[in-house]
This record gives sequence, C-alpha cells and structure tokens, in this order.
Amino acid sequence: MEQTTDAARLGQLGHFLRTRRERLTPETMGFPNDGRRRTPGLRRSEVAMLAGVSVDWYTWLEQGRNIQVSAQVLDSIAKALQLDDNEKKHLYLLAMRQPPTDVLQTERTVVSEKLQHVLDRLEYSPAIVTDARWNVVAWNLSACAVVGDYRVMPVQERNMVWRAFTSPYLRQAAAGQMGGACQGKTGPVPSKLRNLCRRPLVGGVHRRTFRGKSTISGVVGET
Repeated sequence: MEQTTDAARLGQLGHFLRTRRERLTPETMGFPNDGRRRTPGLRRSEVAMLAGVSVDWYTWLEQGRNIQVSAQVLDSIAKALQLDDNEKKHLYLLAMRQPPTDVLQTERTVVSEKLQHVLDRLEYSPAIVTDARWNVVAWNLSACAVVGDYRVMPVQERNMVWRAFTSPYLRQAAAGQMGGACQGKTGPVPSKLRNLCRRPLVGGVHRRTFRGKSTISGVVGET
C-alpha cells in the first residue's frame, strides 16, 4: 500500500511539473522560439537551466522517479516555473510530503474562544495546545508560570521540541523522566520527531494538550 501511495504521489508530481512547464512561453523566459518545438512551453533542458540542476535529474523528477530532493532545489524549481505560493506549497507536498519552511512558520493555528476559555478555567493546572508540529498555539497563565511565558516569547521559540532542547529546565525534567533519551540522537523522542516530520500536513492540524501536574513529561493527554 505504501509503494502504491508513493507511486501515485510521484505520478502527480510529474504531471504537475509538466503542466506548469508547458504553460510558460519561451519568449517570456528568455529563450528563442525557433518554430521547431514539438510541445508547448519550455523544454525540460530549459527548466533545468533556469533552476540550476542537471537535465537528467529534472527529467527523472518529472518522470516520477523516486529520487531525493532538497528544499533548496525545490525553491529553485518553483522560481524557474514561476509558481505562486499555493503552487509552491503543492509542489512541496508532492515532493517532500510537507509544506515549505516559510509556510510552516507563518501558518499558525488560531484556537476558538471556547477552547481558550477552557484553558483559562484550568486555573491551577498548566495547560497548552499545540498543532501537529508541536508549535504552542494556546496556553493559560499557569503554563506561563511553569514552562515559560509564551506571551512574550518569540513565535519561533513557541515550540515544544525547540524548548525541550534549549530550555535547561525542560531538558532536566525530560531527562529525569526518560533517562536522558531527549539529549541523544537516538531513542524514543528523536525517533518520534523524525516520524512526525515525515507526515504531511493536509487538511489543517490536530490539537494536542499538555496538562501539567507534578512533572512535565508525565502529563501528556491527547485530544
């Protein structure tokens, strides 16, 4: 099933690249139209030249072959094909199964007033809400007192993964509960993070609520 899903995704990627290539005219992209073009739009070699990649590599990508791609190369291809923001996001979802980094940084969940009211009513229980990538999107005052003041924290730092590795307090609490697994490159926490980053963000996010009790890592409940 996984192979079938990947084959379908890569096939859609190839179709998407081909249709975006065919809508461009050679003249507007700085290439001469010698009248001997058999297909509309740019040639694969011309897209490869604009993107700064080899012709073979781009051809394989458009053919739907399962090859490794990087964000830098996808950015170059998006620029060469003159993709808008939505098309660029679609390209990333097909090629890497996740949106571009700039989208992940700007697309933040806005919680409802009812959910915020529930958090505020948990007056003596630290509580936060995260999105699918553990970005903290809502909190109560008790959480600010226990794990950090999210009201004044930069948006980029409102992430439980980031804080687990940069906050001395959270690192010490996690190490006490998990035997130091958070501090290494192997173990349950890094493994879960790698699996999480492989998942696409399709159709929004899900909520994950952390309720503080006596320790940080022993109180994870999911909704």
